[in-house]
Amino acid sequence: MDGIYRICKFAMECIVHGDYALLEDCNALTRVSEDDIRRVLKEYASDESPVMPPDAAFEQTAYIVAYRDGSGYHIDINFWYPSGESDLTLQLDVRKRQGQLSFIVDDIHVL
Repeated sequence: MDGIYRICKFAMECIVHGDYALLEDCNALTRVSEDDIRRVLKEYASDESPVMPPDAAFEQTAYIVAYRDGSGYHIDINFWYPSGESDLTLQLDVRKRQGQLSFIVDDIHVL
């Protein structure tokens, strides 16, 4: 699971810090674009930006479901703001390929 948590932290960190080029380099923005992400973040909270969740949040609150065929995982992790955890959720699709994990941003929405 360490690899899964590293991916969650990496994706969240890229979004929180606005470093979408790193996500592009990983081919993680094939379903959701940088513009889509920026729009949803602005619509959710126009007056503040998300912050990195505490490290414990990744292990304690990430919702991870393994695909039945063993090909990977669906992950939901909530964004955090200065006031705390929000109901805005980052969804990731993590796949196992040739012994490596790859991911894409599947969606961002309010649960």
